[in-house]
Amino acid sequence: MRSRDHGQFAEFVRRYESQVFLCCKTMGLKEDQAEDVAAETFLAVWQGLAAFDGRSKLSTWLWTIAYRKAINLLRRQQPTVPFDEDFSDIAAPEPKPESEHTEAVWNAVSRLPKAWSLIVILFYKQDKTLAEIAVIMGIPENTAKTYLHRARGRLKEYLAHLVEENQNVCK
Repeated sequence: MRSRDHGQFAEFVRRYESQVFLCCKTMGLKEDQAEDVAAETFLAVWQGLAAFDGRSKLSTWLWTIAYRKAINLLRRQQPTVPFDEDFSDIAAPEPKPESEHTEAVWNAVSRLPKAWSLIVILFYKQDKTLAEIAVIMGIPENTAKTYLHRARGRLKEYLAHLVEENQNVCK
């Protein structure tokens, strides 16, 4: 791909576009915004291929670009809203549920603050390490670890509440 072959790059886009859109949807972008950010992301990748030094995985580099493009769009639209604020009303991407339990877990993930939700998705769905997540999000690794810990705690609360509600309904 470094040879800047258009066919190879088109294949790269096809291979990774779902990951870029997952990032955009997790960040709460609307469909048209996600398309704009995806286009900007792949343009930046094309332009930056020569600078990619391979110190990180290609997918980590791609997620970093997509994440930063999405953050920049959100900041331009709502410059006074801090990123760590709880945006639980924004829907996360719809997972393809393997079971009712899996669906319940990913619905609970969608209720987390955006930063926490993104870390859970990167860690559990994209198999990224905390170090890679820190690079993608531009935060210290310990902050990523803390966010993941807090997300797990909040998920435990959400799911315990859901189980309790289901038990009350069954009585």
